Amino acid sequence: AISNKDNTARDEARNTVLATWEKVGAAKCISYLKGAKSNLSDAATLHHNLSEGYGFVSGFKYNPSKTISDADINILLGYFGTNLFNLNVANLDLAIAKLESVFGLNAAIIP
Repeated sequence: AISNKDNTARDEARNTVLATWEKVGAAKCISYLKGAKSNLSDAATLHHNLSEGYGFVSGFKYNPSKTISDADINILLGYFGTNLFNLNVANLDLAIAKLESVFGLNAAIIP
């Protein structure tokens, strides 16, 4: 589209990328949360997964055309808590369910 100077197609492609980008981030966050649940006894891997998931959720705030509401972002961040060492495992399931609901994802098919 760019090489052909087709600005309409270029803009449509840009909009598709922007709309999909957030959903990809949500899917990756689910993957990290599932990884955290699978590595509860390995502190390094657990906290790597949790901090990456937290980062994805935090990043949603900065998308001016985001799908997720600020209220849902705050709910998700609340599930992480203020200290990753005080993890409530049930909150991981709640966070995954919230991401599935907001973005129309199925965590069962996300590795």
